[in-house]
Amino acid sequence: MYLGLGLRLGGLNVSQGIDPDASAYFATAGITDATAKVQINLFVKGVKNLGLWSSIASWPLRSTQNAGTGTTAYSLGGLGTFNGTLVGGPTWGVDGIIFDGFNDVITTGLTTQFTDFAAMATAKVTIAAGFASRIIDKNFSTGFWLGKGFVDNEAGGGVKEVTPPFGRFVAAQEGIFNTLFSTRGGTTHSIYKNGSSTVATGTVVSSALSSDSLSFGGSSNFLPGTISFTLISNQSFSGGVVDSIYTLYKTTLGNGLGLP
Repeated sequence: MYLGLGLRLGGLNVSQGIDPDASAYFATAGITDATAKVQINLFVKGVKNLGLWSSIASWPLRSTQNAGTGTTAYSLGGLGTFNGTLVGGPTWGVDGIIFDGFNDVITTGLTTQFTDFAAMATAKVTIAAGFASRIIDKNFSTGFWLGKGFVDNEAGGGVKEVTPPFGRFVAAQEGIFNTLFSTRGGTTHSIYKNGSSTVATGTVVSSALSSDSLSFGGSSNFLPGTISFTLISNQSFSGGVVDSIYTLYKTTLGNGLGLP
């Protein structure tokens, strides 16, 4: 399959060598699985082809695509090194890191709040019944969040949300993997699901000011489920970029998750 990104995916073969940044990540995270190496390499090349490498940090959280053991989740991207620390006992799995919904979290050293930004996460929420939870969290009231709303089969996110409706929301079935995007440009904040065709957009008046550490799995409303991938950018994503990143992820690092 040709993605329009200068890459060809056919049996997940690499035809143009290993990218140096992908190779460095293999060494740092201890990647040994051959398929995972191909997936990571194609993802890195694709992000660079889109001109986004220097503006993103990402965390591939499927066991073969990261350390797969221990308490460090290594970051990948040109924005900087922001390795995560597993706290509370989340466990590595073939589809991602599994969170129990009580006290599991991944903390990172990323504290900078970007006024314009994009956040991306591929995750599966496993418990509904009016339970809100965070996939990506940087303080609900002073920063931003991305995750499940109180309404069942609904996902959303907010930027410095201190008044109702506390964010923007889209339908997102629980018990399966979805890829969500939260992106802010100027005063416009948008939530996308599995590409740009499902979107909710609203206006954000104030700037986000949080100096809290970025975390995954919730620092207050803990996530019951699995997180396969997270990404942060210091620039907003248009709908076209959302589509390109989603297609790239789905056919590389997200292969086998059943994403639509």
